[in-house]
Amino acid sequence: MLSKYSQVTKILTDKNKKMALYAIFLSSVSGLFDLIGVSSILPFLSALSNPEIIDSNRYFNYFYNLTNLEKNGFIILLGIFSLVAIVLNQLLRLYSNWYILYLSENLLFEKSRDLYFYYLVRPYKYFLKENTAHIVQKCTNYVNATVAGYMTPFLLIIAQSFTTIFLLSFLIFYQPILTLSLVILLGLFYVIVFGKLKKKITSIGKATPNFFKQSSKEITDTFETYKEFKLQQNKKYFIKKFEKPAEKYKNSNIIINLIQQLPALTIEVFAYSLILILSLFLYFKLENFSEIIPIIGVISLSMRRIMPAAQGIYTQFSQIKFYKASFDKIINDLIKSINFKNKFSVLKNKNNINFKKIIKLENISVSYEKKPIIKNINLKILKNKFLGITGTSGNGKTTFLDFFCGLLKQKTGKLLIDGVELDEKYLASWQNSISYAPQKGYLTNNTIAENVCYGGSKINLKKVKKICRIVEISKFIEKELKDKYYTKIGEDGVRLSGGQSQRVVLARALYTNPEVLILDEATNAIDSFTEKKILKNIKKEFKKITILFVTHRANTLSFTDKILFFKNGKIQSEGTYSKLVRGNRDFNKLIKLAKNQA
Repeated sequence: MLSKYSQVTKILTDKNKKMALYAIFLSSVSGLFDLIGVSSILPFLSALSNPEIIDSNRYFNYFYNLTNLEKNGFIILLGIFSLVAIVLNQLLRLYSNWYILYLSENLLFEKSRDLYFYYLVRPYKYFLKENTAHIVQKCTNYVNATVAGYMTPFLLIIAQSFTTIFLLSFLIFYQPILTLSLVILLGLFYVIVFGKLKKKITSIGKATPNFFKQSSKEITDTFETYKEFKLQQNKKYFIKKFEKPAEKYKNSNIIINLIQQLPALTIEVFAYSLILILSLFLYFKLENFSEIIPIIGVISLSMRRIMPAAQGIYTQFSQIKFYKASFDKIINDLIKSINFKNKFSVLKNKNNINFKKIIKLENISVSYEKKPIIKNINLKILKNKFLGITGTSGNGKTTFLDFFCGLLKQKTGKLLIDGVELDEKYLASWQNSISYAPQKGYLTNNTIAENVCYGGSKINLKKVKKICRIVEISKFIEKELKDKYYTKIGEDGVRLSGGQSQRVVLARALYTNPEVLILDEATNAIDSFTEKKILKNIKKEFKKITILFVTHRANTLSFTDKILFFKNGKIQSEGTYSKLVRGNRDFNKLIKLAKNQA
């Protein structure tokens, strides 16, 4: 367990550590006030049960003489003092608990944010292997498991340990034999219970990360294929796949709650029996019954504090065991996220790179999982030119674009921008100059204007309208939609057709006035006539832009300045539209296919 907490300290900032130390300090003061609150009842009960003690006990007598009160008034004063001490104790306890809660929620917020940022800047290859729904679970439920399952229990164990230690120390001083008997019995009970159940707790805790991973995947898969699912009427299949991990998760939560509560129920009976036996023992042993009342009162009040504290310590230890599996799944990413945050704060100032004349690709080869995808690409791209890219599926076009954007690294070769080699220090600047419109861009459940200005840009409605006219969607928005540019389009643009969605994504790419525009099958859901109008509009309105246009509609490429024809991961042919028509059979096949599909 100590090794786990050494890992936890690695994800805490200096501020977090100072807050944790302050929480521990508050817990110690709160534990001390627990002692003051409990011990303050002793003088009051002693004087109440035997007023003569005020005269016979020198300490009572000293304070009694200071007050100049009658005995009854002095006893009332002792009661008021005890009440004030207990009220102050409760207020301090409330503040201490609030601060621990505040710290826990603050940690949950910070670690979720840091992890989210860490995933946002992961290399593109990372997302080719990871399930995005699982990443969502990591940023939320897994982080919560770390905070709720390790950090908060640690602070609560310390807080409750202070209360237990202070009160037991007082009771040992006051009634050593009785207290030591209590400690031995209570300690043995919890050690035996926890020892017997810890393996069971760890075992059922494994259902939690499994549920997080499986449920998120199944829910995402279901709603991503909603139309197919609805038409095939196979909901039983999906429900069954969801139910299996969900039922294990449900059962594990029922069991852990039962395990955590079971000792509390047993210990209440134990505590009541102990006080009953103690009362009878003292009654028969002591001749003066008035001596029994203070002892029973102090022990009873102490037990009211010690028992919940002991139960709380047990509960938090079981919580730690239960969340161990979830903690193990996420802690390495959390450590990496805090290390990356520190590193990023130093490296975030990147060098700028400016594309003014020419981009050169020299002997570029790119592999994925050791498999060559594109091979020995040599190419020159001039500023403000319209470059067409085509070829049949699976021949390296998208991989080429991923490399060009800096999402994938080359195995060999280099990319030069006006003679400057693109490397890590220039990458952020280069990517900032590019806009990318994919075949299936994601649209958020917001307005059209917000989707066009996606990414935090301030909405310039005049500019939004102009861009929408360029991509041939303004008439539809202004004539057919009641709220026009402020119409909400649903999750992933569900209220728009495929072609309309593509035009909104295209408008988004143009809104930022990029130096380089990449269209990766970004118009394949748009009819050929409208597609040609959009491409003409872009060429007319964005004269100082370099365009890379990927399409299977080879006949559309007549607009381009140069065409690259990809085959088997290489550029088989390059040149103007007329040149490829004359000299490339495969290109002519694509033209014929496009005409047949038109």
